[in-house]
Amino acid sequence: MKIAVFSTHVLWPSHYETELELIQSHIDNSDTVINVVCNGDFKHCDQNMTAAAKNCYKCINKRLVGVNLIDGKYIIKGIDAPINYKIDIPASQEAIKQLMYRNFDIGYAALSSLISFRRDPMIHPSDSDLLSFLINKGVAVYEWVKDFLHKEKIDKVYVFNGRFIYNRAILRASQQLGIPVDVHERGADVKHYELYKNTYPHDIKYIYNKINIFWETSEKSEEQKLADAQRFFIDRKNGVEQSWFSFVKNQAQGKLPSNWDVNKKNIVFFNSSEDEFAAIGDDWKRFIYPTQVEAIETITKDFLSQPLFHFYLRIHPNLMKVENKDMEKLLSIQSRNLTLIYPDDDVSSYALIEQANKVITFGSTVGIEAAFWKTPSILLGSCFYRDLGATYNPSTQEELYSMLNQDLIPLPNLGALKYGFYLKNFGIPFKYYKAEGIFSGTFKGYDLNKPKHTLPIRILRKIYPNEVPVKLMNRYL
Repeated sequence: MKIAVFSTHVLWPSHYETELELIQSHIDNSDTVINVVCNGDFKHCDQNMTAAAKNCYKCINKRLVGVNLIDGKYIIKGIDAPINYKIDIPASQEAIKQLMYRNFDIGYAALSSLISFRRDPMIHPSDSDLLSFLINKGVAVYEWVKDFLHKEKIDKVYVFNGRFIYNRAILRASQQLGIPVDVHERGADVKHYELYKNTYPHDIKYIYNKINIFWETSEKSEEQKLADAQRFFIDRKNGVEQSWFSFVKNQAQGKLPSNWDVNKKNIVFFNSSEDEFAAIGDDWKRFIYPTQVEAIETITKDFLSQPLFHFYLRIHPNLMKVENKDMEKLLSIQSRNLTLIYPDDDVSSYALIEQANKVITFGSTVGIEAAFWKTPSILLGSCFYRDLGATYNPSTQEELYSMLNQDLIPLPNLGALKYGFYLKNFGIPFKYYKAEGIFSGTFKGYDLNKPKHTLPIRILRKIYPNEVPVKLMNRYL
């Protein structure tokens, strides 16, 4: 087989190491491997949006060190995708989302990169030039990749994540040509990675089916599956880090807000990071309310006439240092029946789940966790567990208000168990990469996040300190 492994996010820990793992595995299987890399051609990218030459050199240097850790021969190919296109950018953000180039949802892809960089779900006029560059460069990369895959007669493609501008271009180009593509991401924990067949990890229907198949086809006994699922939720409650950081480590176990009144009907909102879901795709659109802020404002206002109700908003701890207009709106919500719990507040999220009459979420894992812990969980957004049968999913405001006024019973939690079992176990164990933490580890005993500068990079940085010589590097590196 002839394999193409694209390396687009070398500086993001564990992801380039995953690509080295894949390269070595295919060489071990006697496959022909081409590692397609960026030698500064992207210019503005997810790990270097400011186009700083020093960051390009750092990325290339890490890759040059990684090359020497592979046993066996493989080909390195530098991307050279000049912008030969001029796509007019729509005025509104919603119109940009619908922007397509052939089968490439380029509007969503470009917004995903820009929004993740800014940590702001709304783009600003000052970003218009950068957004235009990302969109037009994305088209250039898409066309270059299609041409490369066709000429080289590639049998299989690997790429990271698939959500951002350039790796989505690679994903869509591969799909357009009908070439199998595996998208890699983190697995259940730092010791595993996962491969997604011909789609990205944010494909709701794909993951829903995968969760069910994983449960139904597991060779483990029912007792083992239940134990694994329960362990997933218990570990999260106890602050055990799995595939990502725990956000409850600094919370006081069992602590509730000082104004908690057991005689009230206590409804707790758990918000999500709006920027995480603002530009994935149409499948991730909100239900009933376009934004979380509008949902919280509308619901609390409409229930002011019912003094028995009190609402709490647990603002996600990962928003602690985020400053944008969405956060300003969130923090400015005022209503006498609403208590804000700030990101750095040590009130326990799990005490809130256990003591609440109902929990309202917008797609975060807390929604399925509440279902597992037998608290009625109302979901107002799209997510992987929406159709697992563990949450109440209103489709209209009338239906939502009816649920809030009823004494809901917890739904059967088989769906929650399936979800927990999947997240506890999914993925492929690393063979060559040894993780030491979420952002740390070694590939064949070498820490690629602390590499020494190679001689070529030291020389080039002196000669070309402000701009990477892309064509020169593509020719010789």
